[in-house]
Amino acid sequence: MSSTETISTRNKGLDGWSDEAILSAFSDGQERAVAALRHGIDLGMTHIDTAEMYGDAELVIAEAIAGRRDEVYLVSKVLPSNASGRGTITACERSLKRLKTDRLDCYLLHWPGSYPLADTVAAFEDLKAAGKIRHWGVSNFDVAEMEELLSAGGAVWRGTAQVVPSATRHSPPRHPGQRAPREPPSARNPLPLRR
Repeated sequence: MSSTETISTRNKGLDGWSDEAILSAFSDGQERAVAALRHGIDLGMTHIDTAEMYGDAELVIAEAIAGRRDEVYLVSKVLPSNASGRGTITACERSLKRLKTDRLDCYLLHWPGSYPLADTVAAFEDLKAAGKIRHWGVSNFDVAEMEELLSAGGAVWRGTAQVVPSATRHSPPRHPGQRAPREPPSARNPLPLRR
């Protein structure tokens, strides 16, 4: 991302937990969920966050953003169990197919796993070079895990971090290797959900 690029994420939109909530909130499921997402976009929602593990959420989102892809900042996540070099690429391609798009605005490692971070970072960079993702980052990493990521990804980390705002667990909005805020942190579940 160039230092002059601006990303508008006002009216943040949906994150993964909300994807599930919106599907279960309507007794007739997908049709009303799609309508709700489209209505959110009409009202200015610009950020939609999903993941391969969120069931059919990617299919619902695909239908909701059909013909409107450029109006949203679309984020998805790879499961740690799929985050090998080849597995990350395969998972991304599967998500792109389900989302019916040629690219993600950001692709995140959902949480730390057993595969070497260097392999995942290399796959992210390959996906970026191929134009399948614009940016990459991580979710649910603590400071020590961020430091490991910095070691795996080079001197300057250029991704984003999805942090969990919490009164009991501090997650810094910017990490030591992230110089200027190239990619803003993304807050996961910033407000309590009503169930």
